[in-house]
Amino acid sequence: MAFICDENAGSAPAFLLRKRARHADAAAFRANDISQGSSSRVCQTTSLKDRLLAFAEEAREKATSLTGIERDDLLRKARQADTAAHINDWANSPGLQSPK
Repeated sequence: MAFICDENAGSAPAFLLRKRARHADAAAFRANDISQGSSSRVCQTTSLKDRLLAFAEEAREKATSLTGIERDDLLRKARQADTAAHINDWANSPGLQSPK
């Protein structure tokens, strides 16, 4: 006796097949990375706070020569960088303690 769509009864759902493929790709990437002895991490020479504040300053300088939406977007990004720098300070402050 056969049912409708029985031809696919033995195969896994598509989302599981995609998940397996991603894991296989990631494992191959890690194996290649390890065999070459290289690291995918980047060593930063300046702190995150300094990079964020430098970006905000450059964005504000560039915004002075622009008008309209482009200027507003750059100023918004500068404010976001300032906020991120303050959040970084807060997160790395000595007063912040982990839950016990």
